[in-house]
Amino acid sequence: MRRMTLALGLALAAACHNPSPVPTPPLAGRIVFTSDRSDGSGVPLLYSMDPDGSDVRFMPISIPGPLGWPDVAPSGDRLLVSRESVYLVNADGTGLQNLTPGDGNSRRGRWSPDGSLIAFESDRTSSSDIWIMNADGTGQFNFTDSPEDEYMAGWSPDGSSLVFSRVPADGANEARLFAMNSNGTGLRQLTDEMEVLALGARYSPDGAWIVYERLSPGRTGIGLVRSDGSGNHELIGADTVGFGSPDWSPDGQQIAFEFIDQSATRRIAVIRPDGTGLTILTPESSGGSPDWGPAVE
Repeated sequence: MRRMTLALGLALAAACHNPSPVPTPPLAGRIVFTSDRSDGSGVPLLYSMDPDGSDVRFMPISIPGPLGWPDVAPSGDRLLVSRESVYLVNADGTGLQNLTPGDGNSRRGRWSPDGSLIAFESDRTSSSDIWIMNADGTGQFNFTDSPEDEYMAGWSPDGSSLVFSRVPADGANEARLFAMNSNGTGLRQLTDEMEVLALGARYSPDGAWIVYERLSPGRTGIGLVRSDGSGNHELIGADTVGFGSPDWSPDGQQIAFEFIDQSATRRIAVIRPDGTGLTILTPESSGGSPDWGPAVE
């Protein structure tokens, strides 16, 4: 009897010291993207894939019509997606919620690093502004609240700042990058190029750099600028194809982006921040708006 009791005690002790492993979140380490690959209809649906382009999986999100601008939650088990409103949905397609019902067009929701807040753009007032809300859709307020139009917000990795695009009030065909502290103070301009639209900015995981989409007359590309506004340059660009929607890998070693090739098909590629290692992940099928899930723990 003593031997049985001892054996049971040892088994329980081993179980306490070796707990069951925590399941990996379904979107951790994966890239979520849009594609019409199922039927070529031009109506984008959601998919995910491994960072090398393999193991492509359809994501059953039950919103009729085209879906855009996915953003995976820091927890890796939920995501935001837009179609005239910002929707929250579980990775398996369940639990769909419209977080921004009502007047105006709201889109491009972006999670704060701790998953407690969501920044998004909305034209519910007289201009397009950056708004912030709680992760459940409550507490919505106008963050930028300016007469100019602001678009495409992105959070710094510590949640202390947001970067966004602002179009000048004089109607010039330009969009410049601005950053502001998340408490609404410290507005600062990061780019100031004539006839350049700087859009879709994302901070690097270490907060040192910002990647963004560049559009200028006759040319598009992906740009990089330091978070203090210095070192602004084109990472990759061309006159004959389109580039957009850049996003960093969790380790900051790669940047995923979409480009439109000469056959007018959207593809997804990755490149290193130093301009090397260009690799097309979707050479056989369409793909756009890539968003990189959190790192696998």
